[in-house]
Amino acid sequence: MQASSAGGVTTLEGTERCQDCAIMRARGMSGFDIALHHIQSEILSGHYVAGMQLPTERELAASLAVGRGAVREALRVLQAQGIVVSGTGPGNGTRIRTTPGDALGQMLRLHLALESTSVPDLTQTRLVVERAATEMAAHHASVGALKRARAIVERMEQCPTIDEFNDLDTAFHIAIVDASGNHMLTMMSTAIRQTLAIPIRSAEASLTNWDDFRDGLVAQHRAILEAVTDGDAERAAELAEGHIRHAYAQLLPDKPIAEATDAVESAEAAVVALRPGAAIQDSAHHGHSHGHSPAAHTVVGTDPADPGADDGAAPRPAVKAPAKKARAKAVAARRRPSRSRGATDVSAQLTTPSAG
Repeated sequence: MQASSAGGVTTLEGTERCQDCAIMRARGMSGFDIALHHIQSEILSGHYVAGMQLPTERELAASLAVGRGAVREALRVLQAQGIVVSGTGPGNGTRIRTTPGDALGQMLRLHLALESTSVPDLTQTRLVVERAATEMAAHHASVGALKRARAIVERMEQCPTIDEFNDLDTAFHIAIVDASGNHMLTMMSTAIRQTLAIPIRSAEASLTNWDDFRDGLVAQHRAILEAVTDGDAERAAELAEGHIRHAYAQLLPDKPIAEATDAVESAEAAVVALRPGAAIQDSAHHGHSHGHSPAAHTVVGTDPADPGADDGAAPRPAVKAPAKKARAKAVAARRRPSRSRGATDVSAQLTTPSAG
């Protein structure tokens, strides 16, 4: 069988190209297996490409010597996998998808329900994905992507309900990941966020200080966005990780994940720093007590160069990134060698209202 494309519609001509199908048929395999294998082979070989309309069920059934029901079943499986999409009416047959569907998210939700994966596993995966994506976004984010993310944060500040806030929270994180320009990271992040939406929503509903929790998350979102906007990839990645661990420790303290890092401290600092008139005083203290220059630490304060600083508006935080080597020394000095800080310690540190 040879396939040709006319006006984006694939037609079948001549002898069968898929020799495996003939072998499968000779071995007595089902028509469904033959049809599914054929379509997958055509995609993998590049003969079926994104956006292309597939042959009709009748054409596929005739060329593969299988029943139309077998072809229809194969197409339904591919549709459930997010590979093809079907429409009705003239010219709206089955096409190869041009954008990823929700198949991965559906799969993860089912695995979570069946307990073949867990919320801690998904959260650890989310940490890896979002940290990497946020770092990439600091290098590649467009003005439009940053504008969309900023608009979401502004809506979150005025959000009165948990459901709406949860939707906006998901939208913000996906917007930052999408700004990385890596479509695979976007697909993975979207699937994980949608899978975790229900347990996150349930945990938020049980909070007694939800308003404080919301304000803390918004402050952290703003800090992440500012770091991405400033192109400070290291700080953006650190804030993203700390933000996720911070929220997780408050919402699901009974499901510990792997050891936290000093990124959590950056997230806590962001909550304080982005409140009007607040600043991190601890930075200079650490610098002198450990023999380092105050400039070697992250300093968050008001920006005197901000044109809006004198017009009565809330001052805009200025984030200065330290050198990698100086930060590493400061972090090492703060660590206590006798014990590591696990998720239980982080949970205890983050349960105060000021931590968001």
